[in-house]
Amino acid sequence: MTAKRATRTRTNVEINPGKRLLNTREAATYLGVGLKKARDYCEKVGAVRRFGKSILFDRVIIDQALNRGEV
Repeated sequence: MTAKRATRTRTNVEINPGKRLLNTREAATYLGVGLKKARDYCEKVGAVRRFGKSILFDRVIIDQALNRGEV
C-alpha cells in the first residue's frame, strides 16, 4: 500500500500595478518565492507595515531593495 503525497499548488494572484501595499500572498507572487521566504525577505529589507493584526508589505521598498541587489 502506498501513501499519497500531498501536493502544493501555487495560486495565481493578480496584482494591481498601482497597488503599493501587498499582502503575504501577493508579495510572494511578486517576488516569485513561497510565503515564508517572502515574509523573511520583506522583514530583512524593512518593507513590513503593520496595521493592527494585518501585515502588509511595501512594494516601493521591495523594488528599491531589489534594485540595490539585496537578496
